[in-house]
Amino acid sequence: SIELDKHANHDRIVLSFMAQESRESVLGLLRQSEAEVCKGMTTLGVRKQQGVSAVQFGESASYAVTDKVTKLLDDLGSVSELDSETEMQAFTVTVGCFPGALAYMLEQWEFAGKQNGVDLRSNFPTLLRSSANLLEKYGCAKELRCAVATKGGVTQAIVEAMGKRGLNSVILDGVNAGKERMQKRA
Repeated sequence: SIELDKHANHDRIVLSFMAQESRESVLGLLRQSEAEVCKGMTTLGVRKQQGVSAVQFGESASYAVTDKVTKLLDDLGSVSELDSETEMQAFTVTVGCFPGALAYMLEQWEFAGKQNGVDLRSNFPTLLRSSANLLEKYGCAKELRCAVATKGGVTQAIVEAMGKRGLNSVILDGVNAGKERMQKRA
């Protein structure tokens, strides 16, 4: 950072992807710099335009800075502009950790399949692609759930059972645990 500090003048943009560092802490590392510092976050698959990225600008960031950085990140995948470190932490926990949380859920689904005599591993990629396509078609998770969970049907029974067992609380508890861990590490 000392070398960067010497070279980062007012014509430069520093885009930090250090997940555990806040935008303010990066500014602190670049004490003598006049560069605009933006904080970025990406998720897995972003290089293949299959991921999501986010950026947090300073309050005084010019349109030229926000436009350049947004275009750069748009080339990698979708981009969300966040207003604060709190939003960046929430993005990191809920979006950045999504592949790991989804992998855990798939492990549980795989276990349930094995308990019923079916090996689902080879089906997951197709199931995930078709679910993504359906989600794009219906526009949001709730609409998708309503479309595929026929009243009185098997899917509705599964969804209702998971709701009764408190899956929503489990997911919220997981996200909150991630936020607590992040705040301890910061």
